[in-house]
Amino acid sequence: MQCIISTIEELYRYKNSIDKVYKYYGMMPQHSFYCYYVKLKKSKHNDIIIFLDDSIPIVVAFEKRKKDGIYQSIADLYPIMGKYDSIAEIKRVILCLANNFNIDCFYFPLMNASLQFSKDAVIDHDFMTWNRLECPIFRPHTLMPEETMYPLSYYHPHSREKKLLRFAYVKELTPNEAPSIIQEVETMSWKCECKQDMISRNQIDYYLYLIEHNIIKAYALIDNKADTPIAYRLDAQIHDILYVLKWSYNQDYRQYSPGYYLVARELFERYSDQRINEFNLYGSPDSLKDKIENARIQRIDCCFVLDDQSSALNLMKERLAHDQKVFEAYHAGLSIKTVYLK
Repeated sequence: MQCIISTIEELYRYKNSIDKVYKYYGMMPQHSFYCYYVKLKKSKHNDIIIFLDDSIPIVVAFEKRKKDGIYQSIADLYPIMGKYDSIAEIKRVILCLANNFNIDCFYFPLMNASLQFSKDAVIDHDFMTWNRLECPIFRPHTLMPEETMYPLSYYHPHSREKKLLRFAYVKELTPNEAPSIIQEVETMSWKCECKQDMISRNQIDYYLYLIEHNIIKAYALIDNKADTPIAYRLDAQIHDILYVLKWSYNQDYRQYSPGYYLVARELFERYSDQRINEFNLYGSPDSLKDKIENARIQRIDCCFVLDDQSSALNLMKERLAHDQKVFEAYHAGLSIKTVYLK
């Protein structure tokens, strides 16, 4: 059965089929029914389109970018959920959507370069591709000595950690607790100054909905004395991959390095008894991830353009310019926030 989904009603009609593909082929939280639901709920007519063929099976979802009208895949590292025999299968899907919705450009951002789709797209003249910054990850070496099961940061606590833990503790947030705690941290973070927080970027409802439906887990570091949230971290476990999707901290507590504690220490304490083969630190390299990672995922961007290439070329220039700023800050030993606070 093959169909195109662009409304909430259609999504519910095919929920069982999407759930079945997700159970066996889902690689990211962005592949879940609940991700598609919250995207469709907030979208205008035909701004979200989902292609489903449960006989292959394959699911791919796109979201219309407000800035340029390009349709961008909702999932990044693994944009296609399911399996396919060749890039011709993906072209068939793209052309089906292009013909039905009069779309000229499809964008697959930050794809894992090791995917067969990525390798094929690089040598296929119908696709434009360019390299992006790598994604840091940590892979536990479970068959090696115990010291290699977690990053060195796990065994060498930050000097400020003891001071922090004298008055702070970590708790898993319920769906009722998450909104107020996450919003408070976001408004007190450096990201708020440069409109990079989830509230300013209209992302918070999306993440809160996925927390409500147990796709994402939320953890917060709380000041026990002042009953104030210090920091939070959002995780999503899909099979044996643990994605650290978001984290942020209240600037008033920056002297205690709460982000370091949550990501470099508490993360591994929490999942020490689970079979995690990859901790995906999600995003570009930075000084904190340097202390954790032991491998990186090569990433590429990919565009399929049917006619006018100008919008895709502008997108490529924009993305490469952004990566250059991040790269320069990283190699200068500067925090990622310097890129946005300039």
